[in-house]
Amino acid sequence: MTIGAGDRVDKFGTLDDLDSTSAAVADGQYSVAGDIAAWTNDDDASRANVALTWQYASGTLDAGAYVELHMRRINYTGTFDEEVPSDDYRGSLVGRFRLDDGLATATNSMSMTSIDLNNFKSSQEYEPYIRNASGVQITAGWKVEIMPITDGAHA
Repeated sequence: MTIGAGDRVDKFGTLDDLDSTSAAVADGQYSVAGDIAAWTNDDDASRANVALTWQYASGTLDAGAYVELHMRRINYTGTFDEEVPSDDYRGSLVGRFRLDDGLATATNSMSMTSIDLNNFKSSQEYEPYIRNASGVQITAGWKVEIMPITDGAHA
């Protein structure tokens, strides 16, 4: 099937690399506040593709291993921030990265997911966090990249 002029298609923004992190994330734990750069949704996109690059030094991934992605809204009223993700507050959970248990320990691996962005305002700022549910410690140096997505008419 050919996509015709005027048909709705996804349109992709610029890939934003939020830089690598300085702290490891133990199994069952959340990343620490401020360990990864905040991201501003300048395009006011309602969706995004997100990539997690990570590795682990030793051990075996649990069957069904995953990493949760939390996007904490910050400065949503100019001064107030959403609560920091925790086992008691999971309101910023937006998606999961499924991890392949066949990955080599010394290799950077990439996992991807698509998420909905719940903007509270224009140019919403987000502070990404991960929660590790893999069975191993994710080493320092993991990073997140975000590509905003919208839709529009095909040219």
